[in-house]
Amino acid sequence: MLVRLVSVAHVGLTSVPVDVEVDVASQGFPGFTIVGLAGKAVEEARERVKTAIVNSGMDFPGKKITVNLAPADLPKDGGAYDLPIAIGILVASRQLVFERWERAVFYGELGLSGDVRTTKGVLLVGLFAKKRKISAVFVPDGSALEAGVVEGIDVYPVQTLRGLVGHITGLSPLLPLKRKKVDIVESDLVEFDLSEV
Repeated sequence: MLVRLVSVAHVGLTSVPVDVEVDVASQGFPGFTIVGLAGKAVEEARERVKTAIVNSGMDFPGKKITVNLAPADLPKDGGAYDLPIAIGILVASRQLVFERWERAVFYGELGLSGDVRTTKGVLLVGLFAKKRKISAVFVPDGSALEAGVVEGIDVYPVQTLRGLVGHITGLSPLLPLKRKKVDIVESDLVEFDLSEV
């Protein structure tokens, strides 16, 4: 079964959509391959995702798993693709039913225990979701406040993979983060001026 989830890559201060395509084949030798110009940290996601799924009490399918991070010509680096890859594997192996993935963004690094670790770039993920009119953003709990300043989106802080699975199944729904108001402080008092350089 083929599943496509949405994540984000950052090129400077610009966020680019990344389709995380996960296929769990019914035939072929067992294996786990990640393609799509993935950096070393992304390639290592194989071990993080596999161990996190098992330690979260779910089955890692002993089948041929192929993950494509599209577009293929855009370099991807970091651990932020762990969360969408893990959810994609669970859906593609029919352990999880989730039909609204096109209206959500998944972004976050997994620990071996299944914990979702603080990940850089979450503010840009929130801005990306608002621009693309995507309603739900699933990001690490420790980084969620960054996206919480963006209006018009629901930011769901995720602590564990098991917790996100519980939300998707409806057994233990996550509460969206309340939006944080940002006060702009203006001051005429500056210690240095660029004209002094």
